[in-house]
Amino acid sequence: MINFSGLSFHQKSKIIKKQVNDILMQKVRSFQKIHRNLINVIRYIIFEGKKIRSCFIYSVGSMLKVSCKQISKIAASVECMHAYSLIHDDLPSMDNDDIRRNKKSCHIVFGEANAILAGNALQALAFELLLSLNRKNLDHKSHLQIIRELTIAGGIKGICGGQSLDISKKKRCHMNIELLNIIYFYKTVSLIRASIRMIFYASRYRYEKKLILILDDYSENIGLLFQIADDLIDFKKDKLKSQNQNKNKITYPILIGIDQSKKSIKNLYKKSIRNIFLIKKKYGFNIDMLCNVTDFILFKNK
Repeated sequence: MINFSGLSFHQKSKIIKKQVNDILMQKVRSFQKIHRNLINVIRYIIFEGKKIRSCFIYSVGSMLKVSCKQISKIAASVECMHAYSLIHDDLPSMDNDDIRRNKKSCHIVFGEANAILAGNALQALAFELLLSLNRKNLDHKSHLQIIRELTIAGGIKGICGGQSLDISKKKRCHMNIELLNIIYFYKTVSLIRASIRMIFYASRYRYEKKLILILDDYSENIGLLFQIADDLIDFKKDKLKSQNQNKNKITYPILIGIDQSKKSIKNLYKKSIRNIFLIKKKYGFNIDMLCNVTDFILFKNK
């Protein structure tokens, strides 16, 4: 297990990103050179980003004393699923975004066909990584449950269902906060919740039913907070360009305003912290790292 004590969240996240990218690099290097078109697209996107979902996985995994190798593989699989969703979301037939993570989107650089195929390959790679988990301290039922969680988050009850709703409800006259929350649950919260559930089922505490209920509540609170914080960041960036308005993309600040969005963030943060301290009270776990990532999500738009 990595010793994160005494490190800032920035230092911890850099270590986590390196650990996850090392696993991903091993997989990329194992691909045959004949597939270089797909490899180039995967390389272009998979090593980028802050790896926030991985930070959640490492925070809960460290708290539940899961081995570093298991944590890293689960985190890498989730990052593959996330990267696939980003590639496909940016496509002209979806959100039609030309920029992703401050550089050109995959379909702009490599063409639409290669982007679609790379997304499909990353989704498959996510499950390949889960199938390679060490089974020494992982029973068959729990292993299947880990795979099941990612399957649900990546399908109609998760990312795909959320994107479908998002496409069909682009206009503001069709949108209200309840529907937006449902879309955000599918598109964002579901993968964060699955990430935390997966590492829970990889731990020796996998039969603690009360613990999974608290973790689920935490996931839903912090996941929505994460998305609203992103909305505020994007709103500030796009205000001069009027980008969101031109695309009819409805977000929290567009629907209820900046002040109400910030109030929602504060309320969700309080609930998230309450969840964390309830875990400490009931189980006596070290919650420092989970508090760190929660604070980061709160303050990232400031």
